[in-house]
Amino acid sequence: MADYRITLTSAGLELLAKATAGKQLVFTGVQLGDGDMPDSFQDMTALISPRKTLPIRSAIHMGAKANIKAVLDYTGITEDFQWKEIGLIASDPDTDRDVLYCYGNAGNKGDWITSGITATAKSINLTVLVSESASVTAVIDDKANYAAVDLSNVESVSIGQKIREAVATGELTAADLQILKRQMVTLPASKWTGSAEHYTQTAAVPGISADEAAQAVWVTPTSASMSSWNAAMCMATAQGKDSLTFSAQEKPTTDMTAYVFMMEVTPWQL
Repeated sequence: MADYRITLTSAGLELLAKATAGKQLVFTGVQLGDGDMPDSFQDMTALISPRKTLPIRSAIHMGAKANIKAVLDYTGITEDFQWKEIGLIASDPDTDRDVLYCYGNAGNKGDWITSGITATAKSINLTVLVSESASVTAVIDDKANYAAVDLSNVESVSIGQKIREAVATGELTAADLQILKRQMVTLPASKWTGSAEHYTQTAAVPGISADEAAQAVWVTPTSASMSSWNAAMCMATAQGKDSLTFSAQEKPTTDMTAYVFMMEVTPWQL
């Protein structure tokens, strides 16, 4: 995958200041485009040539960062294009207007998005700067998700507590819990491979499907690994049969553990 070097825009910095002051930061979508490299990322207010707007599948608030996951549905691609630019869209709490929160561009090294391929979907993960104290949420596309559990603010609230709260509010039912699976994965420090700003490790996770469109997956570090996880800017970036591939921008120096939650998605809910 190309390196898009995502940067906060001036409008994004203004939203970050509002969030730090106590207003809610709401992400509404991810855009892909084929525009050429601009002179300044920070001055961007919109993609140069937007080609696709993606729904957000999950948003996890981790300290001063947020992990945003979107899904590109290849069945909706009718014309090939080179994916050069990417933007994260957020809503201004004062005007309710969507603004470009951050922007990235890989130039001519961008990936090609093609129609007619056998894959049905591609997962796109963004880690962006937010405020530790801010309330961070996202507009989740209900058509692309099934009983999504809000796993934000995981530093202060346990996963078990979040699930109990979701049951209490009706977001999860007893039937949902029967199909919600959990595994713990260990990522040894010695198993990371790669070079500066791009380290990867594939771990065995029984129950993971090779078809990401048929399964909702959430990953959150254990409390013991939270600091190391955030410092390394670690996230799950690919899945295969009974496995997950993790990426980190900084090479972890200690072993880390994380919880992996899985829930099957029936075809009509995609």
